[in-house]
Amino acid sequence: DANKVFTDFSNKTGEFWVEKDRIKNRWDRNFFDPKFNGIIDYLDSINTKQLDELADIQRGYPIKTSDKKTDGEYLILSGRNINDNKLIQTNRDSYIDNVDTENFKKAILKEGDIILSLIFNDVKLYSYKRDDRKAIITHNMAVIRSSDGEYIKTYLTTEDGRKLFKEQADRKRSGVTIPHLSLSQLRLIKIPILPL
Repeated sequence: DANKVFTDFSNKTGEFWVEKDRIKNRWDRNFFDPKFNGIIDYLDSINTKQLDELADIQRGYPIKTSDKKTDGEYLILSGRNINDNKLIQTNRDSYIDNVDTENFKKAILKEGDIILSLIFNDVKLYSYKRDDRKAIITHNMAVIRSSDGEYIKTYLTTEDGRKLFKEQADRKRSGVTIPHLSLSQLRLIKIPILPL
């Protein structure tokens, strides 16, 4: 109702308000939702680093439909393969054989890689293990590779670490119909640096 919107604006009433000086690069409602205020306050009160300071973050390999097979050397992972912090195979999975390019090699998963889908309604994280089937991720997924030993992997496998990561990813996502997280927003996620 346009009249109600105008009246709410004039009277400064309504669901929530955002100070103009806070609105810079993001205009979407989700980013400013008051439910995230506690997370922002908490992260501002502790020592943190951005995810890209602790890890190398890469998008997966753009796989052509013509390269997909019903069986092959590498399982092509997508968001449907991650459920309850487990890697699952489905009857809709596709496979691919080795493609000798640098981008393909970067998308091959290694032990300790944290993978997540960039398109989501619910953030799904998985820590790739040594005994998992050889796999590669698609361009709709990202891999977080620790450049600082085990810290990021260990932190993101804790219940609190996963919860805080998911809350930040949920806040930073864009899109209503198809919620997605850009690599630039993923890199800005803050990771608490816990004291020894």
